[in-house]
Amino acid sequence: MQQARRGFGLLLVRTNISMSIDTIIRAISLILAPVVMISSCAIFLNGLLGHYRDISAPLRAMHRERLEFLQTVDMNTTAERTVSSSAKTNSKCSV
Repeated sequence: MQQARRGFGLLLVRTNISMSIDTIIRAISLILAPVVMISSCAIFLNGLLGHYRDISAPLRAMHRERLEFLQTVDMNTTAERTVSSSAKTNSKCSV
């Protein structure tokens, strides 16, 4: 027997469906499985990104130090070249 009723502008139909405990548990499991999977994937990815951040921070710092070192070596080398070339020029001019 079906009984029709209007509620919130929709036509609701009541049916007499007898559901066993097994059917209810299976329905709940089917509903919750994707939610649990998405949540567990999000937690896993969050941990993976944390490890990536922890590994990449020292690598970036080391790379930054290397660039600073190379820049200071390049400046010192350029300054030495300038001093030596100006000394050569002065020695050629004094002769």
